[in-house]
Amino acid sequence: MTEKKSTTMHGVLVYPLQIGACALIFHRGQLIRTSTVVAIHYDAPEVMQFETLNTHYTLLLDPTPQMAANPTMPVLAAA
Repeated sequence: MTEKKSTTMHGVLVYPLQIGACALIFHRGQLIRTSTVVAIHYDAPEVMQFETLNTHYTLLLDPTPQMAANPTMPVLAAA
């Protein structure tokens, strides 16, 4: 069995984390979709730690300089 990779990134969750669903993260101007969330380890206003099927994530929720300069996020609408 292989060990899961770990990644740390600055970003914003588009939707609240939910076990059994994918996470959608706005990071460096792009949307990143993770594999299925299997555990939420830490949830605070400035950082979140969670685990997906493939990866351990640390999401730093404070804005990066790029996000501070361009705070608009795309709005997703249901079809």
